[in-house]
Amino acid sequence: MNKRERLALIRELIENENFSKQGDLVKALQARGCHATQATISRDMDEMGIVKVPIGNGYRYSLAKPKAPAHTEDKQATALVTVLNVTDKHTTLPCLLSVDVVPGTSRLVKRRLLDEESDAIFSILTDDETLLVVANTPEQASQLRTILLSWKEA
Repeated sequence: MNKRERLALIRELIENENFSKQGDLVKALQARGCHATQATISRDMDEMGIVKVPIGNGYRYSLAKPKAPAHTEDKQATALVTVLNVTDKHTTLPCLLSVDVVPGTSRLVKRRLLDEESDAIFSILTDDETLLVVANTPEQASQLRTILLSWKEA
């Protein structure tokens, strides 16, 4: 199975079944004749913009759905609707920003920030639902904070 076919199968499974763990998706893919590693599937999910969405007491994987209908396939637009909170300016750590996002979307937001604002960024550390953005200067941190807050409002 080639990559295009694998991505189509992932899309079909994500749209029609509930998966809360990548390992379960890998097993479902294997049952359909797609033998790829969990690492490959993880990269595919990132490329497709698959995110975790809350259901009941847990989460499930879903294709991200941005607010703007004109950009339904645009991963960049998806980053706009995932920012939940940005820390206030911190006097002793003026180059750092902590950003809370919808669980599972931190890589999308990181990619968009680096694509659009890489000159202002020293580094970004992420986990599933948080980004720690290290700006080059306090002024650039302030600019990044303004940008991230505008994404929250989008």
